[in-house]
Amino acid sequence: TRRPNRLTMRSLLEDLQNYLTDRLSTRDVFAGIEILDRSRGDLASRIEESLNRLGRCIIVLPPSATIGTTETPSVEFEEVRIPIVCYEKPDLALPGPSALAMAEWVLAHLHHHTPRIDGVTSPLISAQDAILPIDEQSPDNVIQVNLRLAGGVVGRANQS
Repeated sequence: TRRPNRLTMRSLLEDLQNYLTDRLSTRDVFAGIEILDRSRGDLASRIEESLNRLGRCIIVLPPSATIGTTETPSVEFEEVRIPIVCYEKPDLALPGPSALAMAEWVLAHLHHHTPRIDGVTSPLISAQDAILPIDEQSPDNVIQVNLRLAGGVVGRANQS
């Protein structure tokens, strides 16, 4: 494994978000669907632009993490949760998959995949609430996919 440069502050969670954005962007099944994440510019305007242009998009949101114990000096995440949101604007009637279909494809492409990131040794697995509708009152279809990494994920702050 490669150690990060001491002069550069890097986040395992940001690396995970960027890795998943890049992985989904390179899958043929997602051709014609913009894959966005919060770390790259103004997300709200990018979502609106993508929905108006393509009728759909996928957003990899920042991961959240829980710590199993505070008794050890190093930070080891017990669980890392990664939400991925699939948007569809059906009133535009543009060709392409529904938000629900995109959510299933995201799950199929990431479930049991082990990200190639220093510090991650376990595969992504679907959370119990794997696919959830977000806002049933919205005119847009919005479906969230919930993935998680369980155990053994060490925060980067421990590696310097």
